[in-house]
Amino acid sequence: MEQPDITVAAIQSVTAAGLYIAQQQGFFADAGLHVTIEPVTGSSSAIPYLVANHVQVVFGNYVSDILAQAHGVASLRFLAAGNVSGPGEQEVVVPPGSPITSPAGLRGKTIGTNALNNVGTMMMQAILATYGIPASAVHFVQIPFPSEGAALAAHRIDAAYISDPFLTADKQQYGAKTLFDCDQGAVSNLPISGYVTTSSWAARNPRTAAAFIHALERGQALAGTDRAAVNSALVAYAGISLKAAQVAAIGTFPVSQQVQAAPLQRLADLMVEYGVMKQHFDVTPMTQ
Repeated sequence: MEQPDITVAAIQSVTAAGLYIAQQQGFFADAGLHVTIEPVTGSSSAIPYLVANHVQVVFGNYVSDILAQAHGVASLRFLAAGNVSGPGEQEVVVPPGSPITSPAGLRGKTIGTNALNNVGTMMMQAILATYGIPASAVHFVQIPFPSEGAALAAHRIDAAYISDPFLTADKQQYGAKTLFDCDQGAVSNLPISGYVTTSSWAARNPRTAAAFIHALERGQALAGTDRAAVNSALVAYAGISLKAAQVAAIGTFPVSQQVQAAPLQRLADLMVEYGVMKQHFDVTPMTQ
């Protein structure tokens, strides 16, 4: 007996627009599925619930998934691709009037990020390294995306790594200023996020998984072509204003939902290079 009732643990991000649209437009229902979306602050915290089958799919950054697989926490399989980074989608920002005017000014400073030892910290490390600043020279603290703007405005942190749509919302509400765009250099055009399940759930529910992917493809297609649909979904599921949604950077939504091994291997190799992971890891089994 397959499981048509699916709970998806998903980060509240513009990268989840395809998922939100598929739910809002009834594409999952059309496929015979009952999908519940549970918001999470980071995908790493949802993986134990995935292993226990409390949730059946996790949407979040690939780094958490690769780490879980590499450390033997879970046997995972990627169901579908989510989003590829683009200019303006993820930035490091500072409060208005900050004396920090370049990445070099972050030495010795405290930087907020939604998750430690993850895609955001890796991207920041790669860029800071070009300024001769090692990871040990800054202090990363974990703050959920929805709370980073207030923490920045209250000067509890000196800078923040924020992803849209919260990036745009915090610029509008708190006057946060761009220090640098994270989509550059060695970490430009990275595969950022995707949909993952356990290998065992995928094996037990092949038709359900196929139906989920098909409905998601419909949502992703709209996310890549219909900005009004993206805006509506972000207002409904990310809890931001229409004004913020309309100008948020949305990156690229792959036309094909198949997760390709080569781009993910590039990501895994960068994880080793910047100390997120200790040794080489082959991602191919996660994509088959």
